[in-house]
Amino acid sequence: VRNSLTNISAYIQLLQLDRSINNFRGDKILREIARVNRLLDDFKLLSGHQQSEVSQHSLDETLQSVINMMRSKVELNNINLIYNPSKHMIYIKADKNALHHVFINLIDNAIQAMEDGGTLRIDLGIDTENDEAIISFKDTGSGIPSDQINEIFKRFYTTKKTGSGLGLYICQTMVKYYGGDIEIKSVEGEGTTFIVRLPATHD
Repeated sequence: VRNSLTNISAYIQLLQLDRSINNFRGDKILREIARVNRLLDDFKLLSGHQQSEVSQHSLDETLQSVINMMRSKVELNNINLIYNPSKHMIYIKADKNALHHVFINLIDNAIQAMEDGGTLRIDLGIDTENDEAIISFKDTGSGIPSDQINEIFKRFYTTKKTGSGLGLYICQTMVKYYGGDIEIKSVEGEGTTFIVRLPATHD
């Protein structure tokens, strides 16, 4: 499928160079092809993560790694990122790459929600009674309408023009696979908080 899409993209670009197709229409076709490619990537990720390598590792180190990776994108979008690590050492059993994907997706969502800049606060804590790690991503964006709150984790649901509708569905699926859950709290005009809960051990 991907090879066919690559060939189609190449022929569209050749038609644009030959002026055999209107550039506006050609670009629209290329954008749709790019969207289908993203869907393929999402499906591959969704079907492959269960065969991933599970290991015990520091949740703080994983978060720090993701934050360092996303720092330049956050700053380019005029967003102030604040990270508050836990006072406890928190360890978790999961595939590190899967968690990277979840955290990157949640940070990306926050960036898109703050088109004019803002603040993203990430807090890492521990619920010692339930042995749960709690990671919250709180933005100061536009918030999510109340009638959409129960929809956003559904497969193929999206409010974005170029979204696949699989991003948050995949995040929730991965987190649940490792025994956790993602909750959401949002107020229109004030912002949104995604709360990730995962089974954890701590010192």
